[in-house]
Amino acid sequence: MRSFSISCCAAAALYLCGSAFAEPPTAFEAPRSRDFAKDLAKNFGGLFSKDNIAPFAIGAAATGLSVVPEQRVKTYFLTNPENGDRLVEPGEHIGNAELIAPVVAGLFAAGLYRDGDPRFKSTTYALAQGFVVNGVVTGSMKKVF
Repeated sequence: MRSFSISCCAAAALYLCGSAFAEPPTAFEAPRSRDFAKDLAKNFGGLFSKDNIAPFAIGAAATGLSVVPEQRVKTYFLTNPENGDRLVEPGEHIGNAELIAPVVAGLFAAGLYRDGDPRFKSTTYALAQGFVVNGVVTGSMKKVF
């Protein structure tokens, strides 16, 4: 186990040293806000591509394997509610769309009007796209399951 850890540290060090001498990234064009709907449709279509079969299968298998431990945790907190109350309260609010949507919208708006480095605009664009795709997929799964 120790040799594995040392190997991982060595690989990380080589990667970091190599990236220090790497060529600077090439210039790229930031996405345009007028292409948001077109890109969003492309992202939804990409969910059902052949390239996503393996990640989907791996995720489904991992989800299936987590059912038993999850049931143990659920049973523990059902039988000991005083321990779970402290954990439940923040989790009920932290991931809600009412909290996340304004943050994502604010970052997206900031990305639209920021001059200079196009990577920030590209990042906020991708964040907004991911938020919409995640919301639709998660919402539809909650309705079905």
